[in-house]
Amino acid sequence: APVSVTSQTDAYTFAIWYDKWTSNDNGSLIHIVFGERGTDAFFYKYLNTTGDTLSSEVDATGDIGRLREQAQNPSIVKSTIGNLFFSGADDSSGNEDIWKSVNNGTTWSSSTATSFNNDFNDEFALLPLPGGDIIAIQADDSAADLIARRYNETNDTWMIGTIINTSFEVSTLANSEASWGATIDRNGYI
Repeated sequence: APVSVTSQTDAYTFAIWYDKWTSNDNGSLIHIVFGERGTDAFFYKYLNTTGDTLSSEVDATGDIGRLREQAQNPSIVKSTIGNLFFSGADDSSGNEDIWKSVNNGTTWSSSTATSFNNDFNDEFALLPLPGGDIIAIQADDSAADLIARRYNETNDTWMIGTIINTSFEVSTLANSEASWGATIDRNGYI
């Protein structure tokens, strides 16, 4: 049945992750993150597909600056041990982050500190890896690179980035307000 995700009138730029997209996860939740211009914050909630019930909205970031359509599209993922991660940014260079929740989206904290070079045109695709790790594929607009960084759950750190493509034009996507993505197949290949 159709479900209204939010009553906020300034909500935009949504991202979702379904539990079953994470390897060996049999959950029934669709995790949702979206930006909201009235509060300049990113919000999280989930839809339980068993009964089509929505959770309460959680202000995951607080006011992070000015959000608008041209700022980064978010990405969200659930790790193989159940932690949630999402990326987002305001429209100022250097104000991009990846947040993590270890309690099913009830509270969120920054997981990136200063490990990413970024501006608001950069975007991320987040994907789960074995052992609770995740990979963040960053489309670095200023360098036209795709950079992969692995989050090590055991050490709670981001590893050094590896350039995986040197001719990826994010600005073309940003100017058309389009998006891009990535996926991992059943064999673990991106």
